[in-house]
Amino acid sequence: SFWFCLPAMANTQVIMTTTGPIAAGPTDTGPASLQGRAPCAALCYEHLIADFSSWYSPVHRTAVARTVELGTLADIREKPTSSLNNLVMREDDVSDDVKASVEALSLLIGSPLSSLVLVDLTKLDEGRSLAELTRMGGFYGLAVVAATAPEKGVPDSQAEGQLMHDLHYGADGARAGIIGAIRMVGDGDAPHEDSVREIAISSRAQTAVGGAPMVIHAGRCSSDCIQKAFQGHESAASRTAIFDPLTRDDAVKLLEAGFWVGFTTPQSCVVDPGKWTSAPSQTSIPGLAALLGDLLSGSHGDRLLLSTGAHFKSHHRRYGGLGLRGAGFVARDLGVDGAKKLLIDNAIRFLTFSWVPPAVPEPAAERTWKCDWCDNRFPVSQESFKKLGYEYCTMPCLSSHRKAEFKK
Repeated sequence: SFWFCLPAMANTQVIMTTTGPIAAGPTDTGPASLQGRAPCAALCYEHLIADFSSWYSPVHRTAVARTVELGTLADIREKPTSSLNNLVMREDDVSDDVKASVEALSLLIGSPLSSLVLVDLTKLDEGRSLAELTRMGGFYGLAVVAATAPEKGVPDSQAEGQLMHDLHYGADGARAGIIGAIRMVGDGDAPHEDSVREIAISSRAQTAVGGAPMVIHAGRCSSDCIQKAFQGHESAASRTAIFDPLTRDDAVKLLEAGFWVGFTTPQSCVVDPGKWTSAPSQTSIPGLAALLGDLLSGSHGDRLLLSTGAHFKSHHRRYGGLGLRGAGFVARDLGVDGAKKLLIDNAIRFLTFSWVPPAVPEPAAERTWKCDWCDNRFPVSQESFKKLGYEYCTMPCLSSHRKAEFKK
């Protein structure tokens, strides 16, 4: 069944975008007025506006100061982090991708799309700009979902509170709609304490706000390492997507444990079939499509996701990369049904959660003062007359109290 983007009502299943919640519902159970609406597709692991230059210390930045241009592009595409300029993406760098993405996916699926949902997983310390994401979404007709992640170097309670605030109330006029991306770090099958901390904080916040989706990047960690990091928070698995697991076996184990599993596409146009390897960046498009086709035919195909994972300038169309087209190329090899399953049904269902609008605060009681003679109350803005520590609404009240020798 297809899912639709609709204005959200209170206490419904929604996708939280930078411009507010949008509701989703299946055609076969929705009211008649919703029948026939065009579906949304979603890419759940992207970086649109980002600045990853914080990866380098100021001492090393001069060594990678080259700009991405025709003369340096070939070398930079081979070694993306060799250019500081390649780590900074603004709207102009991704606009060519964004403008063409809805049309390309519509042709692939064989029906028009009402919208494309793009999930930007850029963290605050990686150049996240909610204002730019909101403006870009409005300009290109996108639904943009922004992410939030636990802050480092602060008490756990403060980090958890900030996550809940970003998801419930938002910042800079925009709410976050997903937690992540948390990058797993471990030693063998033992997760690093920082990863365990981030997952624990995120799992508690996830539950508190109605099951918001969470994204983990597997890094070099096995499925056993990831599951150990979730000990005590196993219930979070059903709302958590692990992207780019090391091997097919790891992907299957994670699916069997109740997690969602996602894959990002290679960012060079690899056409040799090859087989899926341990390094996602070396995966060929046909090889990744074959892997996904195999997993889709299994019993856990309803928890698979596909995205592009583009996070450098050289990954995007303007600089010769595949950009957002990468997911389309993989989906094309899967056929229309596979593409709809990954990019529409699964993706929209993963992003949808039971967001409850924050309660409207009680209006503050109006501040008043009381006349010490007639006992009537008046707003603080109304002028009063004072004498010997008493307060009166009119001069006659003051005179009456004086005649009573300031007794009552």
